[in-house]
Amino acid sequence: MKSLNNFVRHLYRCLIPVIALAFSARAQSVVITADKTAGCPPFVVNFTATLDPGYQNIEWDFSLGTNVSNDLAPSKSFQNPGIYHVTLTATYAPGNVIVKQIDIQVYNKPTVIVSTVDVAGCAPYMAAFTDKSLPGDGSIADITWDFGDGGGGSGANVTHTFTQAGTYNVISVVKNTMNCASSGDPVPVKVQEAPAPSFTADRTQSCTAPLTVNFFNSTVNNSPDPVTYTYNYGDGSSGEDFKHTYTQEGRYTVTLTATTPGNCSKS
Repeated sequence: MKSLNNFVRHLYRCLIPVIALAFSARAQSVVITADKTAGCPPFVVNFTATLDPGYQNIEWDFSLGTNVSNDLAPSKSFQNPGIYHVTLTATYAPGNVIVKQIDIQVYNKPTVIVSTVDVAGCAPYMAAFTDKSLPGDGSIADITWDFGDGGGGSGANVTHTFTQAGTYNVISVVKNTMNCASSGDPVPVKVQEAPAPSFTADRTQSCTAPLTVNFFNSTVNNSPDPVTYTYNYGDGSSGEDFKHTYTQEGRYTVTLTATTPGNCSKS
């Protein structure tokens, strides 16, 4: 009986360190999460690390060249498309290092390309635009247009009539199936409109020829564009001179034409 008791005590002393060793060697729990894992640039992600206590150091590697240490809830902005392998390294003791990884995908945004035949004309001017954008990731899902005069449109091929003179910046926004949107460089559309001519004459009749008449241009030009004024004197001649001499008797109808640099005219 005494020998049996001694054997039990010896066995108990041997088991205690084995049990303690098994307990201390249990792997610590390390979990990392992200509030979102895929999106469009610039893509801001909030990370969270949940760890068992006892760690000596933690370090985040975002695949961006700059690591972050001892922060359980960092945020990071990913500016460029690609797949980023984000890792957290937790050190509990020399030789007890745990590495966890989560992947972040940043999609390519569309590259906006707009084609148009002509970007200048006379009011009312109808311009046509065609989208030739590259989708980036996915495919093109939506195209919207802002014509710069309060009007808009949608679709790959659009037309718009500009009723007033001015320079309008046409902008398109293209969205792909990954919900990434891009806007292109503005396309300037120049619309011109000649002013309504107005003029008077110091003499409108005479009993004898020749008759010299002085014309006075009273046209008001509210546009920023310079305007050229041409008189049709009604006798087969025309010019920009405000003075004209009629050498033959007759009745002459004089008109004044205002013309813009874009060849828009009114008489």
